[in-house]
Amino acid sequence: MVALSAYKYSYSVWIYAFELMSNHFHFVIQARREDAQEFYEDFYNRLRRFLGRQGRKHELNDISYSLIPIDNETYLKNLIAYVHRNAFLVNSSCTPFSWLWGTNAHIFSSLEPYLNKTYLNSIAKRPKQDMFHSREVDFPDNYYLIHPLENHSMENHHLKNHPLEDDNTATGYISPACYCKIAECEKLFKSAHQYYFNITRKVESFSDIARELGDSITYTDEEIFSVTTHLLLTKYNKEKLSMLNRNEKIEMAKVLHFNYNAGNEQICRVLRLNDALVDSMFPKACE
Repeated sequence: MVALSAYKYSYSVWIYAFELMSNHFHFVIQARREDAQEFYEDFYNRLRRFLGRQGRKHELNDISYSLIPIDNETYLKNLIAYVHRNAFLVNSSCTPFSWLWGTNAHIFSSLEPYLNKTYLNSIAKRPKQDMFHSREVDFPDNYYLIHPLENHSMENHHLKNHPLEDDNTATGYISPACYCKIAECEKLFKSAHQYYFNITRKVESFSDIARELGDSITYTDEEIFSVTTHLLLTKYNKEKLSMLNRNEKIEMAKVLHFNYNAGNEQICRVLRLNDALVDSMFPKACE
């Protein structure tokens, strides 16, 4: 469905990065505002019709969207890295480069020539219409399906709500490399090293982006520890956590909780605080 909408608006919308999750999605695109809105509405309507046929239209009840303008290249690069981190942060068996439902696996990748591909011009029109739940299947000849379910071990990946998961006629999906600006995205970074650095070392930037987008981002223990180390030096001028007194640790716990969405258990582990104390500071919602 992303490929259908992307090809329909290929003259006016360039997709630099995207990622589909089970309950939300992110797109980083270049377009005029009105074209971006049309692209989103086209994609949303395709998804709504598909889920409606399955009796699952209610899953879109809480879906809305915001268009956030990107006004400088640094923010653009951080945002691309932020998008590609989504699955990695909520799925401990996933890396920012192994998530299959977006552009993640295609940025600075040399695997494309080795993927199992089926070119769409080799498939009859009716099977393609069944596969894409649409009559609009006149894709370019160089568009091809990739088959991750055959080439990758999927037992550790979350496939809930994936548009193809319940469709026995679909054996793959159109590679994002066919319709996304992968090369242009890579050119934003000086090298693969800079891209990887942005993904793994930009914790403060991601926190700012999450607040702007209204996301509730989570961080790994290692990232929270990195933030703690930075705060030790910049805020308290100390080198070791053991040099903080109790009140300073409590103050830092509040920063980690409110600014970096750190969980109670995470705060206890990183700051070595008593769990009863942390729970009293940040009471957990009753289930």
